[in-house]
Amino acid sequence: IYMIFNGDSWQRTRAYFGNIDPANQYLKIYINTVNGSQVFNPNINMVQINGLTEKVLGELGIFNSNLPAQSIYIDSKNGKDTNSGTSEKEPLKTLYAASKKVYSPGSKILLKAGQEFSGSLTIIGTGKKSKPITVTSYGSGAKPVINARGGSAIETYGEYMTFTGLKITNKAGRAGITILASKPGASKGISIT
Repeated sequence: IYMIFNGDSWQRTRAYFGNIDPANQYLKIYINTVNGSQVFNPNINMVQINGLTEKVLGELGIFNSNLPAQSIYIDSKNGKDTNSGTSEKEPLKTLYAASKKVYSPGSKILLKAGQEFSGSLTIIGTGKKSKPITVTSYGSGAKPVINARGGSAIETYGEYMTFTGLKITNKAGRAGITILASKPGASKGISIT
């Protein structure tokens, strides 16, 4: 049985039942895939196997910084979660669908202006100093509103994130935007305007 440490607590318990050759010095665990490619999750920095804790060493497959940046459009009125979300003509409908994607540096999450979105957005991925991940609006009209129903309206473990042009409410929850540290020390490059 192994668990993943997300910088705050142990979670995501997984069980592997199979024979491992005792002569092996390394155990390879695939954490996540996107289009068949391995993706680094910035939440992961330690693995616990049968109660023994080890730091994650080296690269976990292909880091999310190697994936192309993408713009994901969300339209609560005219979108569909079966759409690709990669254009204004094929927007997603819910924050839940956008939360299932992995975001690389330079990616944008765009909410349709003048609309309300219920629930929460979880951002998997991290930006770079020169290429932050941006959450903002598109189209004309009032700022899009995220009406969270508890927890956090937006949550991420990443760095170099920009949040602008949004209105956030969370009457039942504890937070608007939550930035959790993926490693010791401060999370860098967070801009909320």
